[in-house]
Amino acid sequence: MEGWTKQMGYPVISVASKPAEGDDSKLELTITQEKFQLGGANKSDLLWRVPIQVLTATGHKHQLMLAEKSDSFTVPKAAWVKLNPGCIGVYRVDYSASMLQDLIAALKHGQLSQRDRFNLENDLFALAAAGRVPIVQVLQLADAYKAEQFYTVWSDLLSNLGSVQVLADHLGLLDKWRAFLRQLCEPAYQRLGWDARPADGHDATLLRSVLIGCLGRAGHESVLAEAKAKFAKHCSGECPITPDLRACVYSTVLANGGVEEFEAVLKLLEKTDMQEEKVRILRCLGRARAPELRQRVLELAVSDKVRLQDTVFVIGGACHSLEARRAAWQFVKSRWSWFVEKFAGQFLLSRLVQLLCNDFCTAEDADDVDAFFKANPAPSAERNIKQALENTRLNVAILARDGDSVKEFLAQFAA
Repeated sequence: MEGWTKQMGYPVISVASKPAEGDDSKLELTITQEKFQLGGANKSDLLWRVPIQVLTATGHKHQLMLAEKSDSFTVPKAAWVKLNPGCIGVYRVDYSASMLQDLIAALKHGQLSQRDRFNLENDLFALAAAGRVPIVQVLQLADAYKAEQFYTVWSDLLSNLGSVQVLADHLGLLDKWRAFLRQLCEPAYQRLGWDARPADGHDATLLRSVLIGCLGRAGHESVLAEAKAKFAKHCSGECPITPDLRACVYSTVLANGGVEEFEAVLKLLEKTDMQEEKVRILRCLGRARAPELRQRVLELAVSDKVRLQDTVFVIGGACHSLEARRAAWQFVKSRWSWFVEKFAGQFLLSRLVQLLCNDFCTAEDADDVDAFFKANPAPSAERNIKQALENTRLNVAILARDGDSVKEFLAQFAA
């Protein structure tokens, strides 16, 4: 156990398969471990004693123990092989190209459990961030999730895709990215629709909101039309929107509207006495895309109309594009003394740094953030500052490596 208790980090397990020599009924798995690291960090000699569970297409599970850098094991031949079934092992898995394609086929045929579907995409996104697989490979994998029915899987998938959206934004491809999201989420949305059904559980309720919000902000025509209709009836009092759908409707209307829609949402904010509704609206206001409206959101965030504990999240809500993020960063820098006075020593200051600075994509942005905090130290946010710089430089490396292939992949989607 010393490897797990005295060493920092965890391993990534690379696995490849081939027919076992002299026995056509078995597969030989070659498994190799190394420390999982982001950003092309120096190679590590650390080793772990890794208990590995293997699931095959037949439903049988096999237990292996990897105690060395690399080893080979045999398992019965099957259409696909998955390591870490149930996602209980503390390691990432990097499959060979052929093994990954077999798992994608199994995914499309509904042969993987909910946890294994979650694990497959989550690992692949992490491997792409680490530079072990191309970003385009995870975008191709996402297509296999169109039939997904569970909120936990969709929520993680869309969150991970959000990190790729940052790159698409930097490449000037947001319109094509939104087209990609529309075709990805459309089938699941068509199955769920807007209206709750008696058989719906909590998972379906959460998923409906996530899909409608994603499609609405991506400009899906029918979702946008329905959101506008529901918003109008909500504002008039004719038919209030159910609370679980309000955030996705507000964000959709704001992201695709202008001053009229913005003012209508502000009126809802002024009218409500419910703190939950106030917070919901405040977190959505930053979805407005017009620069002058985003500036009003930033000014509102530091006014006496917003509780201090909500200020950071209002500003974070106004960071949904590269242009908006840079505007918010400039605003915060210009008011830095106010933020230090209000939040010095609190976790909210570090959270503010994370929301503002984590998703920049150029060396110039990293240098700007670095220089600002060298001139204006923020001890309580030191860790998040370091992480933001690492993430920005990681994005720079990913763009240099995969930017052209991302452009080529997104070219197929009509803006």
